[in-house]
Amino acid sequence: MIRPEAAPLRLDHLSYKSLRQQILRRDGWRCQSCGTMTNLEVHHGEFRSHSGEDSEQNLITLCAACHAREHRQQGDSACFGKNNPSAGCSEGWYLTHPEVVIE
Repeated sequence: MIRPEAAPLRLDHLSYKSLRQQILRRDGWRCQSCGTMTNLEVHHGEFRSHSGEDSEQNLITLCAACHAREHRQQGDSACFGKNNPSAGCSEGWYLTHPEVVIE
């Protein structure tokens, strides 16, 4: 018998918001790539679009610039090359990535 893979963990909005704050605290409110403390976002190591979970083990704090660079390097075609000049993403992308805060 072939068993289907378990669905990735996706938290409801309030639970995700709480987890996001926990990740920011864990990472000392600093980008884990460049060390800045401004324009912070929480990045999924394994993208949600690739079955990445909303879990502490899959999340890291990055600034907007490093977050954008990470997505470009990983070739997130669902994000880059669209119409957001600040991060290279379409507006719809932000609807599926509530961890991104545009300030």
